[in-house]
Amino acid sequence: MTNQGAERGSLLQEVAYGVRHGVFDDRLGQSLLRAWQVGACDAQLERMIRNRVRVLRVQDAFGVLDPFTKPRLRDGEVVLGLSREGHEVRIPIQWLTTGLLVAGNTGSGKTTLLTFLIPQILATACQVWVTDMYKRTLRHLRSIAHRLGIELLVLRAGDWRVNLLQPWTGDPRDDLATIVDLLVRVLGLPPRSRTIVLQGGHCLYEQFGVWEGRHDAFPTLYDLYEWVWARSDLNQPAREAILDRLGAFLTALTPSCGAYRVGWNPIDLARYSIVHELAGAPPHVAHILLESALSALMRHEVVHAAPNARIRLFLALDDGQRYLDGEPLSGDIQPLDELAGVIRGQGLGLGVFVQTTSGVSDRLMANLAVKVFGRLGLHTDWSRLAAELGLDQQQLEWSRRQTRPGVFVGQVAEQWREPFIFCVPRIDLPSVVTDAEAAQSTRALNHLRTVRADEYMQWKPAHLRVAAVSSGRSDARVPVAASSREHRGEPAPEVRSVTKEELDYLANVAAAPLECCSERDRRLGIGASKGHRLRTALVQRRLVRPVAINPGGRGKRFQLLNLTDEGRALLEAFGVPLPRGHGRGGLTHQWWCQTVSEWLRGHGAQVVIEDDSHGARVDIVATAEDGQTLAIEVETSPGHELENIQKDLGAGFHTIVSLVDDPAALRSLLDQTSGMAQGVTLHVGSLRHYSRILEKALQSLASSFATR
Repeated sequence: MTNQGAERGSLLQEVAYGVRHGVFDDRLGQSLLRAWQVGACDAQLERMIRNRVRVLRVQDAFGVLDPFTKPRLRDGEVVLGLSREGHEVRIPIQWLTTGLLVAGNTGSGKTTLLTFLIPQILATACQVWVTDMYKRTLRHLRSIAHRLGIELLVLRAGDWRVNLLQPWTGDPRDDLATIVDLLVRVLGLPPRSRTIVLQGGHCLYEQFGVWEGRHDAFPTLYDLYEWVWARSDLNQPAREAILDRLGAFLTALTPSCGAYRVGWNPIDLARYSIVHELAGAPPHVAHILLESALSALMRHEVVHAAPNARIRLFLALDDGQRYLDGEPLSGDIQPLDELAGVIRGQGLGLGVFVQTTSGVSDRLMANLAVKVFGRLGLHTDWSRLAAELGLDQQQLEWSRRQTRPGVFVGQVAEQWREPFIFCVPRIDLPSVVTDAEAAQSTRALNHLRTVRADEYMQWKPAHLRVAAVSSGRSDARVPVAASSREHRGEPAPEVRSVTKEELDYLANVAAAPLECCSERDRRLGIGASKGHRLRTALVQRRLVRPVAINPGGRGKRFQLLNLTDEGRALLEAFGVPLPRGHGRGGLTHQWWCQTVSEWLRGHGAQVVIEDDSHGARVDIVATAEDGQTLAIEVETSPGHELENIQKDLGAGFHTIVSLVDDPAALRSLLDQTSGMAQGVTLHVGSLRHYSRILEKALQSLASSFATR
């Protein structure tokens, strides 16, 4: 009896192991399983059961078999991918209303998965909005959509026709507050500015009759800018911040995109499937355009959609990290967190594709119920996603070692919650969509009602416009920053002027923006007193802004001159080339990047500033003589140190240097990176000790190369 009980227990374990790994899923396997369940299993049937399980036991012993349960997902309109046996892993499309999170570093296959899913979603008569932040890959889905009889539009940032102050949801107060908060957050306006912008919006709504229900024309952000410019009684620091940042935003947006009394209605756009191609657009323009449309659509659907509606629109944010970086206003939550929390049951689905979970809040993670991850680059990502999906230690270790491009670990929202492995077949996009074809596709939107604000079609910011041209004499006065009301025949509230000598000095600042003031005076052959007088005049006229540089060590502090928007406009009016090719960020950041790059070149390295050839923008990429590459991040302002390191890891760099200016940020970063993943060489230190840190980094590269 004891032996029989032991044998039955052993067979029970074999059956349980086989069921867990899908051994009995075929017709014969099901017959064997039923025979065992009813006690009709003789010696021959038992041998057949054990033989089936033995194959998997051998694979398991040699580390070939993955430790995941075979997915029992056979029904639904959407194929996620293929199981290890080559069977389709299917889910109902309605599950996408619970939210989809896909995480994986560069090259893990996120875009491949997205291009695999989009045609299937389109085939169910569900519209799709998908963002292409940095590439122009997803536009090529047009040909596949065309075969399905679906017109997939490619909407580039410059092709939008929007009025960001236009209320869409029926509540102008709520709409105005939402767009003001968006502008303040994305443009980085100080808190005092919010009150001014909100007050200006209220005044313009009253002027255009919005509060009385008028709907034939609305104020634009260009009107808001002009309102702020005309109000010299406002708080000056807040007013200047609005004029500088809102003016720069509207210039980048361009009047052909944003100067409309009536623009496209996001609710109307939701009737079309659109690839929102934002590559090449300034980040703040792309962010505000898309988030304003998503916010209007979301708030409209919450108010008007029927509860538990069938999915009508799937929103896919490729490279969605951009929408996770901004800080919410005090007391608020991230807009993406809010969107994910309210769309379920409104007929909207949200898919967020990210390289790392850094920035993904717990609120957002909780509301993206279908979770998928591929190859990851950070220990924190592995640990967090393993916990979220309920992976045991064996499954986690297998995922770390065995995931490769196109292989993913997934967990779905409904019915069957076991984590599983699947792979995504690669789709060969059959044709290339040119820019002309992309522009042609948006003609389908031409019937949507728009009203242009013609008076702004040649608009330039008021504090950038030039009213006259210098006569050429050294004492001639050149009016600068005339009021924006000139083109309407109204008097300018303020006119400033500049001499020809000051104009020549300003042009020299544009030609050599990283040259200190004393060196500039010597090169121009002018005395220190005259140079000081010219600089003082330019600063008083707000054409330049002094920037203090502290190189540390024995180096003396000195000043650079940063062109303001007014100064740029003045030079542009006279055809003077503006500074280019010095990198992104402020003047301090540019100076440090140039200084570090010169040191690296002096030590035999090839240097590229603002390199984006690896799929992520890196401050400096240095290539040593042996071909080894080094990613260097210059952190002149705190807040993004760890994020930049994670970005470089996702881009495939194995040796990274982070040079941090702020002492508190440096201490925090040292604590945060103490458990960095193995196989990564990280050098963190003070920016002012860059030479010492870079020497160690170059030595580590050389020693790594020598051991190979």
